[in-house]
Order: sequence, then C-alpha cells, then structure tokens
Amino acid sequence: MRSFYRSGIPVGLAGLLCLSMLMPGLAQAMPIQVEQPQILVSGTGRASVAPDEATLTIAVETHATTAAAAASSNARQMQTVREALQRAGLPAAALSTQDYTVQARIRYEREQSRMDGYDAANTLKVKTRELARLGAYMDAALAAGATRIGGVEFTASQLDNVRRVALAQAIVQARGDAQAMADAAGGRLGELLELSTNPASPGPVPFRAAMAEQAKVETPISPGEVTVETVVSTRWRFMPR
Repeated sequence: MRSFYRSGIPVGLAGLLCLSMLMPGLAQAMPIQVEQPQILVSGTGRASVAPDEATLTIAVETHATTAAAAASSNARQMQTVREALQRAGLPAAALSTQDYTVQARIRYEREQSRMDGYDAANTLKVKTRELARLGAYMDAALAAGATRIGGVEFTASQLDNVRRVALAQAIVQARGDAQAMADAAGGRLGELLELSTNPASPGPVPFRAAMAEQAKVETPISPGEVTVETVVSTRWRFMPR
C-alpha cells in the first residue's frame, strides 16, 4: 500500500483536516428547516331536493305440481300484470325483468324432507317519473294478479347540483372551524394546503305507503326528500402572530 506525503503530512489526512476546517462554515451556511404547524379539520355539508324519479319491483309468484306448469302459469299472470300497468299509463320501456326463478319447494317434516311441487317467481322492475301515479300503478298490478311489491325507492335527476351545494357548505364549515382553532391558538389561519372529499352517495329514500284496503281507494305514497351528505378534509397552514 502506497502513501503520498506533502510537507510531511499524508495527503488523505490533509484532506480530512481541510474538510473539518470548512465544516463550521458549511453548517452556518445551511439553513435549518423548521416545520411550520398545520391545522387539519373536516367539514360536513347537507342538501336536499324533492325526488322526481321512482323505482319499484312487482313480483308474480305461482305454484304448481311441475316446473313447467308453474312457469306457464307465471308467464300468463305476469303478462296480465304487464298489460294492466301499460293500461294504467306506463310505457313498455319503463318495465324490465329484474329476476326470474323456478325451483322445487321442499318441505321438512319430522327431520325428513319431501318435495312439494315447484315455485316460479318473476320480478319486474318499474321506473317512472310520474310519482303522483305511483299508487295507481301499484293498485293496478295487485288487481291484475301481482303477489308482491317492494324495493320502492326515490331519487332525483339533479343530484350533481345538490351535491355541489353540499360541498360548498362542507368547505365553509371546515374553514370556519379552522379559523376558530387558529384564533384560539393565538395565531392566524394561513393558506389552504390540501382539500379532498369522498364521492357522495345519497341514500335512496324509502317509500312510505298505506296500502289501500279497498280497490277503489288509491294507495297513498309519500316520497319525502333526497338528501346528499358530503364530507371534506382540509389542511391549512398555521401562522403565529
């Protein structure tokens, strides 16, 4: 191994000595990074609108000794229901099949099972904007042979506008809370550093109905309102006074 000397001092040692002499100056030249305090706060906004769309399901359920007989009876009964709904004012495009099943009915007696014919079920999905006619559609379906009605939900076509109103309210609330926190901490609110939100998903409005006791009394429907709730997360710079 070779060592190089200059004026009696090894070159490597001379470099270390020079670096150690420069270090105090370098330390003074490098600024010290001090992390500024921040304020993290969330806000919630809500906005409501009257619904203008409704969906519901109408089912026809039949039973027979054979699968073919159950299916055939179900088809005739569902066709009658479809025709009744169209006579009540629903276009064919508003009706779509949501589910269809044919299966054996199994009965259990004294820990033993036996087959008791077949069940056929055809579920029709109805979508309409005629909310005032919703009760009449239900009554027409039941009178025509429908055996089950459910899944009634209300929504609004202008949800984007409602969501933006809720977002604005959420941001105003978040900024107000952040300002209050900054004031209470003896400082002032700085610039907005981060703003985010989760996609709003308004819950469908369940229907409220009192089924008619007599065929001549239309089933009353109360749509209520569609409410959108949004949550925003914010991060602000805190500025000491």
